[in-house]
Amino acid sequence: MRRARPRPRQDGISAAVLIADLAARLKADGRTLTDRLDELAAAYGLHRTDQLSVRVTDVAEIATMMARLRSNPPSTLLGRPVTEITDRLPSADVLTVRAEGVRVVVRPSGTEPKLKAYLETVEPFAPDAGPRADRSLATLRTEIATALGL
Repeated sequence: MRRARPRPRQDGISAAVLIADLAARLKADGRTLTDRLDELAAAYGLHRTDQLSVRVTDVAEIATMMARLRSNPPSTLLGRPVTEITDRLPSADVLTVRAEGVRVVVRPSGTEPKLKAYLETVEPFAPDAGPRADRSLATLRTEIATALGL
């Protein structure tokens, strides 16, 4: 019996259609996507993300960095006390560290000899929120690099 090949996912196409529909509805109201993003930021804060990617020559270095982070996680992120550490071992080699308005997810890459840290900060919406968020991400990147022993 021949197995049917799975169809490729078309989430990107669906998302593009939804955003085009939203843009059309906003335009009809005399508004833009940027206006809507500003409304969301005012309600929920300005979310900014970045990534720290560490390429290694020896994949054992990844396990060493993950072990270092697990045994000595940061107690603060951006000067805020860590409120939650979630370790998904043994089902997944993923560690999530949270503080108020901060989230860091660290995991090995599934396709390359890299360790990846996904960084997120949320800043209260204000005229200087963008530059503040950029500075916060730069500081967070340094904090996580230090915690990994880089």
